[in-house]
Amino acid sequence: MQFAVELWPRAPAADIAFHARQAEYCGFSRLWVRDMLSVPWEVWTAVSTCLSATERIRLGVDVTNPYSRSPLVSAHAAATLHETSRGRLDLGLGRGIAGLLSRMGYAMRDEALGDCLVAIRRLLRGESVTLESAAFRLKDAKLPVAAGAAGLPIYLAAMEEEVFRLAAEQADGALTISSNPALLRKALLWLRQDGKARPLSTWLPYSLSREALEAKMGNLLTRLPPQLLELMEIDPARDSNEALLRQCTICGLDELAQRSAELESLGVNEIILEYHELDDLRGLREFIAAHAS
Repeated sequence: MQFAVELWPRAPAADIAFHARQAEYCGFSRLWVRDMLSVPWEVWTAVSTCLSATERIRLGVDVTNPYSRSPLVSAHAAATLHETSRGRLDLGLGRGIAGLLSRMGYAMRDEALGDCLVAIRRLLRGESVTLESAAFRLKDAKLPVAAGAAGLPIYLAAMEEEVFRLAAEQADGALTISSNPALLRKALLWLRQDGKARPLSTWLPYSLSREALEAKMGNLLTRLPPQLLELMEIDPARDSNEALLRQCTICGLDELAQRSAELESLGVNEIILEYHELDDLRGLREFIAAHAS
C-alpha cells in the first residue's frame, strides 16, 4: 500500500513549502494539491512551490477541470513542471463541481472531460490540436514540449461508472473517495476491463479526533451525490450517517492500519489522507515506515 497526503486545504500560501517538507519527512509517496477556489492558493503556483521545497516526493494536481483553465494552459503548466521536477508530477483531471462551475458561468457537459483528456494527451506529445468541444475550443494549438512530456501520468477523479471506464481506456489510473467496498470493487472491475490493472487511489479525511471528523464531514447522506450513494449501495432511508462517516474517514493510527489492510486486500493501491490539523501527522512517519510497500 502507498500512503499519500493532500496539502492541508487551510494552509496559508506562505506556509505551503513547510507543509510540503513535512509531507516528505513523514515518508508520504505523493502530495496531492487541490485545485479549488476555496483554498488559499492557486494550484500551479502551489505545486511549483512544493516541488521546489522537496526532493523526492511526487506531486499530484488534485484535480483540475476542462472549464476554469483551457487544456492548453493545463498541458503547458504540467509539461513545464514535469520537466523541471525530473518527472515527479502527476496530473489529475475531473469533471468539476457543478455548483461552483455554475457560479463561474460554466455549464457541465458530459463529453468535456474526455475531450480535455484527449487534447492534453496530444498536446503533451507535441501534436497540433484542433478540437471543438462543448467546454473549450482549440485551433492548431501546439506546445514546444520536451519529448518526455508524453509520459506524464494522468489520473481521472471518478465517482461514476463512465469516468472509471474512461480512465481504463485513456488514463493511467483513477482517484475516488471512501473505503466503501461496494464502490471500490466496482471501480477496480471497471479499471481492469481490458485485463490490464490500473492503479486506484482513494481519498479519506484523517484525524486523531473523531469529533473533528464528524464536525468536518457533516451529514454525508445529504452531501454526497445520489449516483455515488447508489454505487456505494447506500440507502439514505435505511443506512445511518454514522456508518457512512466511518467508511469515508479514518480516525487514528489503529484505524488506519486496519483500513489500509482491508483496502490493500481489495486491490486499492494508494490511500490519500487529508489531515485536519498539523498535529494529525504525529506518528505517521513511523507508521508509514512500517506499513508502506
